[in-house]
Amino acid sequence: MEYCSESDSLCFESRHYGEAPDTDWGPASDIKSTKVMLDILDWERPNLVVFTGDQITGELMFPNASAYVEILLRPVIEGGYR
Repeated sequence: MEYCSESDSLCFESRHYGEAPDTDWGPASDIKSTKVMLDILDWERPNLVVFTGDQITGELMFPNASAYVEILLRPVIEGGYR
């Protein structure tokens, strides 16, 4: 996961949520990514959050990919960011 910060906006790039969901490291990676995102949001306190690149993986995705979108957006929504 990469992020860039420009003044009051924050960009998260290529987070690949849902990768290898049937392994130990896949879900653990999603949890770690969420923790890092929460820390960065807390540190930066941006007015605008932007997501670019592949936010969820396209390989071996369960039929309901929207569950992963909800997981990756939850910190932004619950934090009151836009």
